[in-house]
Amino acid sequence: MLVVITKDGRRVYTANFGSDTISSYGYDAAGTLRLINGKAASFPKMSQPVDLALSADSRFLYLLLRGTGAVAAFGVKANGDLAPLGITAGGLPVADGASGLAVY
Repeated sequence: MLVVITKDGRRVYTANFGSDTISSYGYDAAGTLRLINGKAASFPKMSQPVDLALSADSRFLYLLLRGTGAVAAFGVKANGDLAPLGITAGGLPVADGASGLAVY
């Protein structure tokens, strides 16, 4: 999924394949969506972010980087900012159509 919404419905994150970034948005009860940070996280060119997943409690965000065969992990701060926790590479195909990410 290229878009995820936090459990409380207040934050939205998108994976941006073309710009190798994650964007963050605020979402309110009236259904208004506003950009908070167009580059909440950035990755090297051709990282190809293709899938996002939030943990059940929305405290952690994971991103599949198809271009490098890696998974990036972030802590989601109380204000919605992302705190990088690291990138794990290896064991996944690189730029070979890998997609799909499951998180519990």
